[in-house]
Amino acid sequence: GPGGPGGPGGPGGPGGANADPTDDPKFPRSFQMIPAYVIQDNQVISRPLNYTLEGEIGPQAARGIRFTTQEKFINGIVVRGNSNYTISDAYFKLDGQGVNDFEGIGAAVMATDDAELTVENSYIETNGVIRPCTACGGRATLHINNCQVYGNSGPFPDYYDPANPIKGPGMMEPPAGLFLGGTIRTHLSVGTTKTYYKDSHIESDSWAALSTDNGRDLYLQADNCEVVVRNVGYGVYADGGCNVVLNDCRFQTATHGGILAGDFTAKFTGCTMRSGKYDWMCHDLAGGADSAAPLEVRGSDCQADEACLYIKSHNIHADIENSTLTSPKYAVHAIVNDDPDANAMPEGTVPYGNKLYLTGSTINGDIVNDDIRSMALVLENSTVNGAIQGAYVELKGAKWLATKDSSVCLVHAAAIDGIDAPRGVTISAAVGEGTTLQGSYDLPSGGKLIVS
Repeated sequence: GPGGPGGPGGPGGPGGANADPTDDPKFPRSFQMIPAYVIQDNQVISRPLNYTLEGEIGPQAARGIRFTTQEKFINGIVVRGNSNYTISDAYFKLDGQGVNDFEGIGAAVMATDDAELTVENSYIETNGVIRPCTACGGRATLHINNCQVYGNSGPFPDYYDPANPIKGPGMMEPPAGLFLGGTIRTHLSVGTTKTYYKDSHIESDSWAALSTDNGRDLYLQADNCEVVVRNVGYGVYADGGCNVVLNDCRFQTATHGGILAGDFTAKFTGCTMRSGKYDWMCHDLAGGADSAAPLEVRGSDCQADEACLYIKSHNIHADIENSTLTSPKYAVHAIVNDDPDANAMPEGTVPYGNKLYLTGSTINGDIVNDDIRSMALVLENSTVNGAIQGAYVELKGAKWLATKDSSVCLVHAAAIDGIDAPRGVTISAAVGEGTTLQGSYDLPSGGKLIVS
């Protein structure tokens, strides 16, 4: 067992210091092999070791408990089978290493199989590598209401070499291509699950606050929550096959508000985004060409130091309504993903491109397309203060003040109404569909529009 001869971290034999304990057949590869409170079909079928518990964990509910441990490879409560279970007014503090985040080994609270678990009015804190506060797997449903959850990274075990990471089970750190840090995902959803956070505080020191992985029509929703990541990491992740919905949430993240990957869907309504780098970073793990992932942003106030929307070789169909995007650099920036591990499109492929629809919104910052993909902007009753480069632009009752030289293709432009630039700034425009402008135009604030 853990700490014993030949066990993980124990002396001598497979699994000793500086050896790979996953070679040991005793190494825990599923929560069936580790001590935990397991509630299956509303019956308590096992109990952990090396923990302190105040109160009682029953077959239907755990109320007012206090669960603490410093033992690695231990869970708090795992609810599985067809259980319908409630945890309320509880306190969890789990220190020490977990081992398999995909299966939730090390999580304080986990729902899996077809279980439905509600956690309310509770405090959950974990400290250690692969130590989720909450996890949801299988086909389970998890509700977290009026809770405080804090995930804090821990040191790598002595057998782990970041330069040559062990491939499974699970991950001890973020994939290298994300350029993140830390060893903790405060919440992790996998499989075909539904998770609902409400009126809660979700915080991580790094890597992730709300994470999804290996999803198959997975659903994750947070309502009226505070999402905080103190160091390099993301507030929410929407992996391929995952649907994330954030309503009235307040994000405060050192680097990434959200990372959106592959064939995701994401909706942000009434949110406040504050990020040290990107509000949203989008990338396509498969290097796809013809799929377009939908991002909806409605009634939200978004600020980022580098870019509000950062797109790395992805096709994004963004619908931004009644929102504000503000950045001293880029409101939107699309690039070719230069990560050497990224999958490239086959030669000769014509990608779908990026299409952004802005309605009743205000954009403060540049919109720049440095990707080989096309970018189309439809601005309806919106205002853009910044340069636009490398995009098709259509204005419908909109205003664009180009603060720097810009290069666009104007679509359905019959007059210069709504287009402006200060003295010394030139907008170079190609003629797109429905555009009748031709030649050089003096703009109201002294700049130039040259259409050719």
